[in-house]
Amino acid sequence: MNEKFLKIAPDKQEKIMQAICEEFTEHSYDDASTNRIVEKAGVSKGTLFNYFGCKEGMYHAAVYHAIEFFKRHEIHEFETGDFIERCRILAELDMKIYQEAPYMMNFLASMYVGDQTHLPTDITELFGIGLSEALERLYRDVDYALFRIDVEPTTLMKIIRYTFDGYMKDIVEQIRIGSLTIDKFEIFIDDYDIFLKELKKLCYRAEDSGE
Repeated sequence: MNEKFLKIAPDKQEKIMQAICEEFTEHSYDDASTNRIVEKAGVSKGTLFNYFGCKEGMYHAAVYHAIEFFKRHEIHEFETGDFIERCRILAELDMKIYQEAPYMMNFLASMYVGDQTHLPTDITELFGIGLSEALERLYRDVDYALFRIDVEPTTLMKIIRYTFDGYMKDIVEQIRIGSLTIDKFEIFIDDYDIFLKELKKLCYRAEDSGE
């Protein structure tokens, strides 16, 4: 990250990074506009290029900023071997992060599924290592005794993970379009508890599912 950029006030840094992340989330790399970025960020184009050099530099800085942001929030160790509980913890962390910085979640998601050819090798490797380490922690020392015995635990864990991913994408979309707001969040928590209980009924032995 450019030293000149790091010397400005943190709130100004955040406003500029938010503008950059939102632009690259809403538009492809080729279609991203520095004019729209400076308008959102409230800085001149000369100042922006002084900080990042070019559009590619802005994109690299946004990716690095997003990775560092998530590293500060990551869970280093789970205190439970219950896989569904682990997924619940991660989902609630994602929700907390989304409430704090939705543009960051959206940008990283778009980068994950999008074109990474504009990224230098060191950032690509950093991103890949971060994902691998997060998955390794999620699956480390899982209590397989909780799972029903008629299906392979690894298959059930995939089903659980994919179910959580789909559920959280739906919640994030509701937040994005404004149908789920902070004042309705208690309703979401109640529905979420029901969702977890039913998931345990499907995937865990009867004595461990809360029945």
